[in-house]
Amino acid sequence: PSPTSPPVAMPVSLGASFSCFAAALGFFHASELALVAWHNGDNLSLDSALLQRPYLLAMAGGAAEFVLGAALFPGAKRSMVSHAFTAGATLVVFGEAVRKGAMAWAGRAFTHDIKTHRRDGHALVTSGPYAVCRHPGYGGWSLWAVGTQLMLGNPVGAVAFAEAARRFFAERIPYEERTLEHLFGDAWHEYKRRVPWSGVPFVR
Repeated sequence: PSPTSPPVAMPVSLGASFSCFAAALGFFHASELALVAWHNGDNLSLDSALLQRPYLLAMAGGAAEFVLGAALFPGAKRSMVSHAFTAGATLVVFGEAVRKGAMAWAGRAFTHDIKTHRRDGHALVTSGPYAVCRHPGYGGWSLWAVGTQLMLGNPVGAVAFAEAARRFFAERIPYEERTLEHLFGDAWHEYKRRVPWSGVPFVR
């Protein structure tokens, strides 16, 4: 092709797209459980898989958007999948790597629930991925979630997950950081001054 030719879409079948989506979900939740078991076995429970009802409904909505699009507009859905799959898969892999890397780096200091009291092994982690942004686990999840919808060629799902993540973390991060301020005092203030970005797009 000439230098001015438009980019060629990657041909991906609808079945392969949905299979990759299912595999991404399976790996994400299984690895969440595995890392909690490894670093925080005393906190391990079914909730460690992060399968809360609102999330399950949102993912079911994404699956429904894919199935309806494939049934009603198969040609258009195949085109959307072919154009968006590579970007989505890239976000899924990168977001997963960022989140799991942050969990592994923080070790016992990383928990799914927000702790209001210090416990054994609870330290303020400021190195590694936490030297780049304050909440790499949240940022990684946000990228991963949007990526799952792009792999399915779901424009509505991608926008909805991006906005849902922004709203959720815009509330959770300030609350969590108030507890960190209470637990770590001046060390927290210095860290936040040194690392101003939360890690979640459009959330300070």
